[in-house]
Amino acid sequence: MARFFNALLLCVCCAFVVTAFAQIPESERQVLIEFYQTTGGDDWFDNDGWLGPPGSECDWFGVACVNVDDSLRLVRSLTLPANGLTGTLPESLPELGALSFLRLARNSLEGEIPASFQNFDKLNTIDLRGNRLDGPVPGELLTVSVSNLLLSGNQFDGYTPMTGEAGTSSMTLDLARNPLAALPPESWRSAGAIRKLSLAQTGLAGQLDFDKHPWPGLWELDLSHNAISALAGIDEDTLMHLRELDLANNQLDEHWPVSGDTLPWLRVLDLSANKLHSPPPANLAEHPALQVLRLGRNALQGDTLGPLFQIPTLSQLELQHNPLQGLPAAVGPVVRPSWWLDLSFTGLEGPPPDWFGELSLTRLNVAGNRLSGSPQPWMAALREDTGGKRLDLSLNQFSGPLPPELVDHRFHPHALNLCFNDFDQPFGQELDDFLETRHIGGNPANCNGRELADIDLDISGAWYDPDHDGKGYVVMLLDSGHLAYYWFGYPTSYTSTFEQKYSLQIVRPEGPVADFPRALAPHQGRFGLGLKRASPEDYDDGQIRLVRLADDRLSISSRLQPVSPFAIVTPPPMELYQRLEHVRLTELAGTRCDNQSPFQHLSGLWFDPERDGEGFVVLVLPSGHAGVYWFTFRPDGSGWQAWMVGLGPIEAPIIGTPPPDFPSFWVEIDPLIQPIRTIYGPWFDSDHIEMVDWGSLRLEFYRHGTARVFWDSNLEGYGSGDYPLQRLASPMLADCPDNAAD
Repeated sequence: MARFFNALLLCVCCAFVVTAFAQIPESERQVLIEFYQTTGGDDWFDNDGWLGPPGSECDWFGVACVNVDDSLRLVRSLTLPANGLTGTLPESLPELGALSFLRLARNSLEGEIPASFQNFDKLNTIDLRGNRLDGPVPGELLTVSVSNLLLSGNQFDGYTPMTGEAGTSSMTLDLARNPLAALPPESWRSAGAIRKLSLAQTGLAGQLDFDKHPWPGLWELDLSHNAISALAGIDEDTLMHLRELDLANNQLDEHWPVSGDTLPWLRVLDLSANKLHSPPPANLAEHPALQVLRLGRNALQGDTLGPLFQIPTLSQLELQHNPLQGLPAAVGPVVRPSWWLDLSFTGLEGPPPDWFGELSLTRLNVAGNRLSGSPQPWMAALREDTGGKRLDLSLNQFSGPLPPELVDHRFHPHALNLCFNDFDQPFGQELDDFLETRHIGGNPANCNGRELADIDLDISGAWYDPDHDGKGYVVMLLDSGHLAYYWFGYPTSYTSTFEQKYSLQIVRPEGPVADFPRALAPHQGRFGLGLKRASPEDYDDGQIRLVRLADDRLSISSRLQPVSPFAIVTPPPMELYQRLEHVRLTELAGTRCDNQSPFQHLSGLWFDPERDGEGFVVLVLPSGHAGVYWFTFRPDGSGWQAWMVGLGPIEAPIIGTPPPDFPSFWVEIDPLIQPIRTIYGPWFDSDHIEMVDWGSLRLEFYRHGTARVFWDSNLEGYGSGDYPLQRLASPMLADCPDNAAD
């Protein structure tokens, strides 16, 4: 026993020696102290341990170290995202010689990037997204051997030239959401340092000229969400290595940016949400590498698209929401695409052309057209030798018996959609059993033959599924004619009690349908701060389709797939399909002439531009109450979403016109409720939900059209406070004589 205690004492002593002497150099300690002082460390959200005694630096919040030997440690990373940093970056940071990761995103840092940053030696990642940094982007950063340079959501307005040799050949450079308004200079392009570049939402406009200047090494280029009308100056040597080009949400109309003899390595091309109306280049059929072509939401005519179906390598073609009216009568001997074809909401009618059955698809979407008769000619394009197929035939005019060969196809669970057609019923036992597990929402008997109603302003309000109480949708037809939705719910799994999820989107409805192609689910924010101008990658891909039924119900179908650790569906890795019917929970005052309210003008979407990514939905009810939904984030720095809901009476404290700084109306909600403790999808259980008393909320509305929120929370981290609000959008209201809101 004595020997055991002697050995234990020796181990403790050894541990003490390492702890006592393995510490960072005094020079690195001084760098950290200067960083703390220049970035307002005393006011950070979390500064635990900072400015502690020598030897404690590696335990300071956000600091991680690496052991060099028994007596020396060096700072390896500074990780302080969304932590309330202000001020400027110190010139001394590169003196942290072993620093590999500098992660300071979503703070309020200002000024220019210090010139000394070119002296970093081992840096792998610089993440400064969502700050207020300005000036030009230093070209000398390309001489640093950094793999990830993430600068989106700042105020950079230009570039400085690069001198010297590139420090890497595989940099990911994110410059999205900066007012750059130009491509990087030639010195950047010729260096070969950048592999992936995002210039999304950077003010690029008109014809974008590449000047036929070689840009070696660039694999992915994101130019989306700009006002580009054409690309020029591109030949076989300009972007010779480019694999992916994203030009979605621009102003392209006549000029296709790619032909059969340009960008020979291109695999993925996204031209969705432009104004393309001209036929594709005839020689596009000869492109040697193109695999994915996204053309949704343009103005293309179907009879001009023959070359697209002849590209020998194409595996995915998206044409949804184009006025195709039909497909080419003939496309030649080589017929593609294989795997995936989206023709939804394109005005198709009649049978498909003869060549259509030669396709080899695992995914086919022809929803929202005017197709009639039997769907069998369209199903002939499906592959027979593979599983996991997806088929959407919904919202057409198909009729007659369901094709019995449906059961021969191995569909992905719940990825078959036959709803809102007029098939013969009953389907028969074999089909019933098959459809129960393969059709979205189970057997389609409950959605077949249903009468639909056009979406109008009366749709606005809150909706829920009585079998899934505790989550639902807020739907609002805006005065612009667009339909906005907010989904409030839960993740498919959770690691802590308070995890919640929400998503939102806006689109212009078409008759009874609103087809939302991309569900936005902001994450990586912080309560009271929002996203801090984070880039579009902070959203998740998914799909929501809302169909209004004549019996005042909403059929809402969802296809959700995770694309990040914070996605709506986390896991499963496979897509999750669901269709639920929702009934009205509340109606919006003023959407009919018989449900007017003197407060109805307060309804709408409210937010603070300084807290992007969070905000309020206010629903004024005919009763004179207001339902308030607060969509925000948790206060703990985790980046997870949070939402709260409550109902309160609207009060008008003064008869007549109040003083300018005194509210005209206010809403008091106590308690404000935060529902928690359940998960999304087939695992959802209303009985598990706990209605947490979050605290109290007060919304004040002023006569100049602004508002202010005040809160006092019972939960740790949320605290109490207030900030100003302005209107983001207003609902469309009925035009009635003697409108009560006038």
